[in-house]
Amino acid sequence: MSGQTGVAVAEVAQRIQADADLAALIPAIGNQVRQAAVCLAQDDLNQLGQLMTQTHLQLARLGVSSEKLDQFVQTANQAGALGSKLTGSGLGGCMIALVNDQASGQRVDEALQQIGARQTWQHWFKEDMN
Repeated sequence: MSGQTGVAVAEVAQRIQADADLAALIPAIGNQVRQAAVCLAQDDLNQLGQLMTQTHLQLARLGVSSEKLDQFVQTANQAGALGSKLTGSGLGGCMIALVNDQASGQRVDEALQQIGARQTWQHWFKEDMN
C-alpha cells in the first residue's frame, strides 16, 4: 500500500481535534528532527537511532503507522538496529532501520524478511567521500 499524504494529514488533524493531548506530539516530533540533525553532524548514530524509534512511537500514536509497520520496527530493533521508524508520509508500508555494521544489517534484513517484508534494501555510506 502506498502512502497518502493528504489522507494522513486529514486523519491526524481529526485525531488532534478529538484528543488535544495528541497536539503536543507535533512540536515534540519537530524537536526530535532538530536533535537528529545534531546527531548526524556529530556522527552520534546511537542517539540518532534512539530518536528514530521515539519518533516512530509518536507517529504511531498519531495514527500514521500500521500494525505491520510497528511490527517491522520492533523486529528491526530486536535484531540489532540502533533504531528504526516509518518513512514517508505515513499510511504506507515503508520503514527505515539504522545499523552500524554489515553484520547487524544482515540480521535486520533476515529478521524483516522472516516476518513478511516484501523487499529490503541496504545502503552503506562511504567513510570518505573524497
